[in-house]
Amino acid sequence: ALLGRRVMDAGAAGVRISPDVTLRTDEDIYNYFERVSERLGEIPWILHDQPAVTGVTIASYLLIRMLQDFERLVGMCQGLGSGLDKAEALRDAETKGVRRLALFEGNDGLHFPQALDRTVDGAFSAFAYPEALIKLQELFEAGKRDDAEDVFDAYLPLMRHQKQLVIGPAVVKQLLKVRGVIRSARIRRCRVQGVRPRPGHELVRRERTALAVSRGRPPVRKPDHCVPAGVRSRGFADGPGLARPGQLDRRVAYLITDGPHHRAGGRTKFD
Repeated sequence: ALLGRRVMDAGAAGVRISPDVTLRTDEDIYNYFERVSERLGEIPWILHDQPAVTGVTIASYLLIRMLQDFERLVGMCQGLGSGLDKAEALRDAETKGVRRLALFEGNDGLHFPQALDRTVDGAFSAFAYPEALIKLQELFEAGKRDDAEDVFDAYLPLMRHQKQLVIGPAVVKQLLKVRGVIRSARIRRCRVQGVRPRPGHELVRRERTALAVSRGRPPVRKPDHCVPAGVRSRGFADGPGLARPGQLDRRVAYLITDGPHHRAGGRTKFD
C-alpha cells in the first residue's frame, strides 16, 4: 500500500497486482484480493493474471464476483495461461449489467492482433517502440486488419527477442537509451537460478544489439501497395505517429548471441 501511494504521487494512474503464489482455493484468492483492495483504498488497481507463472488459477465466476465487490478493480492484464474463457465470460457478464472490466494483452504484444479479436482494450508491454502497438490498434479499430498485421509483422522479430530471459531486458533498455527515454541501460544482477553472465557480458550484448538495429536487413518483403502508410517495404516506419525503428530482422536475434560466426569475425548466416 505504501509503495502504491508512492507511485501514485509520482504520477502513476494505478497499480498492477499479482496473486501470491501460495494461494490455492477460490476463497484464499478472494480473501487475498479483498485485503489488497482494502489497503489500497482509493488507488485503482489492475489484476495481473498469469497462472503459468504464479501457479494460481482464478476462475471466471470468481473474477466476476471480485469485479462486483471491489470498486477500484478496473482492469485485468492477461499474461501466460490466462485463457480465452475469462475474456468471454467477462464480456458476457457485461451484457447482463456487470460493469465493464478493461482487458489488456499481457505478453509484451506478442499476440496483440489476436487479443484485439478478443475485445481487449490495449496491451501491457515493455516493447521499446510502443507507438507501433498504438498504430497497430488504430488500424485494427479502423477496420484495416491487413494493414495492422503488416505493422505487427514488421516489429515481431524484435518483440520476440525482447521477450527472452536475461537478454530481453538488456535489449529493451539499450533501445530505450538510444531513443532518449532513459539515461542508463544498466541492468540489475540476474536472479535466474543457474544463469551466470560472464564479465562484460551485458555490455557486449547491448553493443551488438545497437549494431543489429542499425544494420539489419528489412523484415517486411511485400509490395508497397500491401504495406500501410508509414511502413515501407524496407521495414522503415516514418509515418505520422510511428517511430523509425531502423531495419529489423532475425539478425537482431543472431548478433546478440555468441554465435561461432560472430566470434570468428565472419559473416552471419543471414548475410
